Amino acid sequence: PAVVVETSALDVAQQVEDSRAVDPHVWLDPVLAMGQVGRVLAAFEAVDSEHAAAYRTRASDLLGDLEALDVAFASGLRSCGRGTFVTTHAAYGHLAGRYGLEQLAIAGLTPEAQPSARELADLTEQVTAMGLGYVLVEPSLSARLAQTVAAESGLELLPIHQLESATAEELAEHGDYLGLMRANLASLSVALECAA
Repeated sequence: PAVVVETSALDVAQQVEDSRAVDPHVWLDPVLAMGQVGRVLAAFEAVDSEHAAAYRTRASDLLGDLEALDVAFASGLRSCGRGTFVTTHAAYGHLAGRYGLEQLAIAGLTPEAQPSARELADLTEQVTAMGLGYVLVEPSLSARLAQTVAAESGLELLPIHQLESATAEELAEHGDYLGLMRANLASLSVALECAA
């Protein structure tokens, strides 16, 4: 039988809330992703107790990988010249919050939430005033708005992966969640002018 596991609403206190929406992109924060692993493990053990030991072993391995990823992000983003990054949509709030960063998003929590012309102009002014050098663009989404902001602000485009719609090309290049997240760290390190 199919089993559905709720892994997005780990804890209301951990979610970024405002008057409009709750950020569902918890998997982009390695620590919150660890909570997802625990929920999936518990569900697998409940429906297939015969193989519980194997599930626990795999979960333990994945938790070790996620802990190492968290350490890599924490150390890689510790000494940066900037604390703010610009991205195509507001999928990176949990990640930003975890490592003491600020995300400026061109679009809202969903890529379909397009900004008004005034909002786009305000963002362009803000980015220019801050002297930011990059816009982080999701390869699987249209880069039209990011290209507009980049052109008007003199920014370069860098890839970032939100993982909910990874393309075959992204997976071929980076392998899996861990590889895509390491690529995100590399792009953030450049955008935030982090010490090597």
